[in-house]
Amino acid sequence: MKRTLLVVLAATMGFSTMGVAIARTVATPEVDAAGSNFALGAVAPPTQTQCVGEDGGPYNTVVGIWKGAATDSSPGAGPDVPLTGKLKVSAKFTANLTTGRGVGTGKATLTKGGNTVFAGKFNMVIQILNSNQDVGGRGLLLATLINGDTLVANFEILLNGATGGITGNIDGAPSFPDFSAEWNGTTC
Repeated sequence: MKRTLLVVLAATMGFSTMGVAIARTVATPEVDAAGSNFALGAVAPPTQTQCVGEDGGPYNTVVGIWKGAATDSSPGAGPDVPLTGKLKVSAKFTANLTTGRGVGTGKATLTKGGNTVFAGKFNMVIQILNSNQDVGGRGLLLATLINGDTLVANFEILLNGATGGITGNIDGAPSFPDFSAEWNGTTC
């Protein structure tokens, strides 16, 4: 009985070790630089709501949906999933009208050929830049890619106060390093 138990235990440990070795060789990490430039137009005029904030100051909230084209700008060989296609951004931006500082939250979805390339959420800090009500914003986009990888990216916008259009990029601005990446979710 003891011998049978030892044989079964040895076999179990052997197969467990093989399983760990196989898992280590199959699941290897990969992180690729990722980038995209985009230009979006408002689907309909964004709604604006003004109110008095907790601090007594005037605030404005803008809610809208923007759609347009995105073009991959990834450096080198690029990521496994190119970030080119039709981009849709649904967002809410709230700013203190005295300081111009605010926040933006929303969802970004990139499609190509009827397939979802990525879908995810973003949070950003925004700033009203001038009397034209142009708004700059920078934050973080976390999205799931079509192949199951994760897009962890700088998400930057310039909302044109006159036209309501948005231009922007997924990656670093010219004056900031690019810290955007596609990651397969695997670690060492």
